[in-house]
Amino acid sequence: MKQKSIGYLEIIVAVSIWALSSGILVRWISQGAIVLYGVGAMAGAFFVLLYLFLTKRISEIQKSYIWRKELFWIGLFIGLNNGLFFLALKTTTIANAIITHYFAPIVLVLIFAPLILRQKIRKQHIFATVLGFIGLIVVFGSQIGNEIFDVGIILGLASAVFFAWHTAIESKLATNTKIDPLVEVLYKNGVPALMFLPFVIGEIAENTVTMIDFSKLIFYGILVLGISFILVYRGLAKVSSQSASVLFYGEPIGAIILAWIVWNESLNVSVVLGGSLVLLAGYLVTKNKG
Repeated sequence: MKQKSIGYLEIIVAVSIWALSSGILVRWISQGAIVLYGVGAMAGAFFVLLYLFLTKRISEIQKSYIWRKELFWIGLFIGLNNGLFFLALKTTTIANAIITHYFAPIVLVLIFAPLILRQKIRKQHIFATVLGFIGLIVVFGSQIGNEIFDVGIILGLASAVFFAWHTAIESKLATNTKIDPLVEVLYKNGVPALMFLPFVIGEIAENTVTMIDFSKLIFYGILVLGISFILVYRGLAKVSSQSASVLFYGEPIGAIILAWIVWNESLNVSVVLGGSLVLLAGYLVTKNKG
């Protein structure tokens, strides 16, 4: 039971870091999404590689070679997840992109958990997942666009599929293997870094990146794509992926609250009500003994 509590804490801290990223860091760093994620992933991968070297654990990479295919799929799917989400943000409303992107917990609970993890679909997880999703709709409902077949919505839903998919594979590896979390994060950043490299080079060639901006990108990569990813992997080794995915709903709510505190953005009744539903959903999964 103590291990499970630690797992929930690790997931919650990771989600808090993501909220800090969405609510504050993204605005603090004056670079586009492609450069932010691409350079951040490179920084996260380098940070992990350096840490493995300094702690004389570089051999862990070779030990994990037997699971290279699964690790590669995790890196590829998280890269597709983020890439499609960024495209969704550019082609539809922010509300549409967020709502469709966070359809991922439902996809995970109903599809990938039974198929990949061979886990039973529990009523408690379904209820908490739907409750959290309703909370997001309450928060962003007034901003949702009218286009049902908007390309951005399709992109957002596609990002949700890859979000759920890589989470399921991560959960399987975390619970059934002894892969060093740092090695998993190395793949999780290294593969997307290579995927986005051509786009990053193109963006930097057109726009100047100052040393201050570069330092901020390094900080972002280490904190958001390094430390938080390690916490998620460690957490998934202790709690079910369904429970963790419900806690993921906390990111956009936390981002709104932090933006209200730091940037003086408005905080209306729908945010309070929807956020309360998300918090209730998170409470239900952490108290669930199944």
